Amino acid sequence: MADYIPPDHVNLILINREDSPFFLQIPLAIISALVLQPRKYLVFLGWCILGVKGRLRHSGGIIPASGALDSGETYYFEPDSDETTDFRHAIDLGVFQKNSIVSSGETECHKSFRSDLLERDQYCVWTGASSGAGTHIIPHARGSEWFQSIIANRPSYGEDIAGLTDINDIRNGFFSNPNARALFDCRNVAILKTPNEILETTDVKRHPRPSMPPTVSFPSGRRYTMQWLAPPDPYLQSAPNNCDAAFRTAAGKSMPSDLLLHYNYGAAAVLRWGRGLATLRQCSPSRRPAIPPPAPAGPPKTGAGEAGDADARWDADDVMLFLWGNTKAARQRRVKEEEEDAQRMEQWRAGVSRG
Repeated sequence: MADYIPPDHVNLILINREDSPFFLQIPLAIISALVLQPRKYLVFLGWCILGVKGRLRHSGGIIPASGALDSGETYYFEPDSDETTDFRHAIDLGVFQKNSIVSSGETECHKSFRSDLLERDQYCVWTGASSGAGTHIIPHARGSEWFQSIIANRPSYGEDIAGLTDINDIRNGFFSNPNARALFDCRNVAILKTPNEILETTDVKRHPRPSMPPTVSFPSGRRYTMQWLAPPDPYLQSAPNNCDAAFRTAAGKSMPSDLLLHYNYGAAAVLRWGRGLATLRQCSPSRRPAIPPPAPAGPPKTGAGEAGDADARWDADDVMLFLWGNTKAARQRRVKEEEEDAQRMEQWRAGVSRG
């Protein structure tokens, strides 16, 4: 499957199994719309997804980080020699399963999360709109126990993550307009934080903001850039490609977590461009909580009924994942089904690209 590359795409091999590699198949047009250093961007994706630093290999040799990508070519992410190769830091796509539909109810913890974000953000950080909602980087439905396992599993690269244990911490979110929130939740867009271990702020394209509220400003020396990983909608002005976030000036509040943003970016890239996902699941050890965490405390807002805050609950398939995934036979059965699902999906994608 990795042998076929649609026109104007590149393959990035992340786990190089001859029979079933795990890789990304990325449109070059998307890459060129996002960054000025396309090779560095591929290295960044490998780092986000596998959680280790590495280099880019092409045609049998390591290539410089600067330079163009060739259409129809296959590139390999090769972890540095001092990095772990057991994939213990790789993303867990289960974190980003389809969330429950949010009902009209709103728990006290959601209201608190929103008000805390407004103290730091004041407006939608992308557009300056006053209407919007608090948006979680790691989905709220996963609960704080799973949230903590993500943080414990990933290298922090110098980030101060002390006390980052609550999924409603403002470091796990930002205030955004409804369109941007919906696009973020379905992984059509992701937030690129620079500088990071791979990319500088100058490596990323920038969408000018013609006006901003006078009480907000861009953070000094860093960028939080909303990027379309799907083909962007040119008419959706509330979610412009490569738009940088602005926050309340001198708010004195913690900014969104680098670790969480990079984790989310890697997951969004895999969900958008990933192939051979069963191999990723086979290679990366499970680090999920033993049981689903309870829904956060707080009475539902009047009118919510028994549905309560559906976003704070686990999906039925989340619960089933824990109940049926604990035996060796069940895990083997699940891997087989995932491989079959992945093959069907990739055949469908290939058919669409040929059409």
